[in-house]
Amino acid sequence: MKKMRFLNILAIMAILFAGYACDNDDETPVINDVKITLSYPDGVELKAGVSVKARATDGAIVYELKTDDTGSVSYQLPVGSYEFSSTETRASNGKLTAYNALMSKVITAEWDETSVITLEMEASTKSQLIIKEIYYGGCPTDDGTDTYSYGNYIVVYNNSMENVDLQNLCLGSMSTNSNSMSSEINDGDDDAYWFKEDWTPAAYGYFFFPHQTILEPGKELVLAISGGIDHTQTHSQSVDLSKSEYYVCYDIDVYTHALTYPAPSANIDPSHYLNAVKYGPGTAAVVSKSSPALFLFYADDPFAYGSDRTGDDYWKGNDMFPRKKVPAEWTVDAIEAFRAGYESKNKKRLNPKIDAGHIYLETGKGYTLYRNVDQEATEAIEGNSDKLVYNYSLGTVDVETKHGTTDPSGIDAEASMANGATIIFMDTNNSSNDFHLRQKSSLRN
Repeated sequence: MKKMRFLNILAIMAILFAGYACDNDDETPVINDVKITLSYPDGVELKAGVSVKARATDGAIVYELKTDDTGSVSYQLPVGSYEFSSTETRASNGKLTAYNALMSKVITAEWDETSVITLEMEASTKSQLIIKEIYYGGCPTDDGTDTYSYGNYIVVYNNSMENVDLQNLCLGSMSTNSNSMSSEINDGDDDAYWFKEDWTPAAYGYFFFPHQTILEPGKELVLAISGGIDHTQTHSQSVDLSKSEYYVCYDIDVYTHALTYPAPSANIDPSHYLNAVKYGPGTAAVVSKSSPALFLFYADDPFAYGSDRTGDDYWKGNDMFPRKKVPAEWTVDAIEAFRAGYESKNKKRLNPKIDAGHIYLETGKGYTLYRNVDQEATEAIEGNSDKLVYNYSLGTVDVETKHGTTDPSGIDAEASMANGATIIFMDTNNSSNDFHLRQKSSLRN
């Protein structure tokens, strides 16, 4: 406890030294005692030692303490705007359940130090399927004067030891950029209105797997979102999405934007085309290129679900812009990227029940968002010890970038898999924990 208090004091000293919060422009900082308590679903016992983070919204400082026996932590925080979060995973009956909480709060000079911030821990079970990597934001053009913003893809990975069928798996997305969420937050609220309910808005349409598609344990599937072609033929720093084993979002009768959906390479069989359902405007599915927020979900009948207008949500109340209220329990995985350069304006869009964090994306550099390795689970797999490759060097933490990150496990997942190892990736339903910003696409190795 003394060590944690010492670290907390050091963090406060650092933020005060930077001039983070002062009262009436003098040199005396305003410090408040702030207590945070975790609240779990009925029947789930409190547990000591759970991490609770307080992140200044400008991203400059992150405090972290562990809960005591009452499920609480106490911070001393300067005046400012904070994002409080907690993530914990528990094992029971052969399943892993992740508990996540997220809340934004402004600590003012008039803060009532007797009040308690309660973080509601939402439970979600881990899925077999995860998003291993997403490539969005584009790469430099060859002459270096612009950005090529097509060639986007995701990699879906079977992170379990059982086969999984992708039929009826849908790819949903948010239409709003992370720095434009103020219009989605009602007066008097800190967060988007759908956070209070068990759903996430899927904007205007989505693609889905129409046929049985079996993904084996430890295997992945590359899904070309904008162009199942070899993009390196015109932009050498882009990616080749023309390989026969790849799948592609392509339903030209529904989405007709030719630049986003060129005719796929002849290498890709039409059985690898995803179908689309559209219930809003546009000639292409809406995904933010600067701050994508994507989620995978299953629907019993994706076309019927997308075509049914019952109970839809509408962007700013405008019936021209319908959004499906996708239940949280339908979601199997999600990732939310924040827009770099807009740190004070970025806000969560995905329901914390499906993703309680965020990872920054820097566009135009060919970077990807790549899943971290679960080191303990991966090293525990029999036969892996001689196949794992360490000293991972493709993170951006040592690159000239404000939001550089790397895989804390130090395991090079791609090199290890090429060496025959089986990789288990992190899956805490929290993008802050699960992803890092990678220097280049894994498809370019």
